[in-house]
Amino acid sequence: LAWRLKAVEHEHGLKATLGKTSVRFEPKDAASPLADDLSAERAALRAAAEAAVEEAQGLAEETVEAKADLAPTDGLLADALGAFAQQYGVLARMLPAEDSVAPILVLGPPDPVRDAAAMLWARFVQGR
Repeated sequence: LAWRLKAVEHEHGLKATLGKTSVRFEPKDAASPLADDLSAERAALRAAAEAAVEEAQGLAEETVEAKADLAPTDGLLADALGAFAQQYGVLARMLPAEDSVAPILVLGPPDPVRDAAAMLWARFVQGR
């Protein structure tokens, strides 16, 4: 969610603070406070924030338990994802290794995440 809120911050010139159950927006510059009433500016900000939250809730997460001896790294993951990252915004990150397993977290839209996880599994589990 934080990465999507960066676009909202930039678009509206505000700073977002993300809590456990809320998002708070404050002016970057104290000299230009938000209007107190329910202005069009606040309505647009609310709509953008709700769209960002909805988009984040629609993301899927998969974990691929790669073999540590195949040495997956963030650089190799970026190379392997290629079009998935560019076209669909799929992200993959290495999690802390456990014994002989190197978990890879894959995050993005549901169908591309499933396909990217299958491709990473073939490369870093089966060694293809």
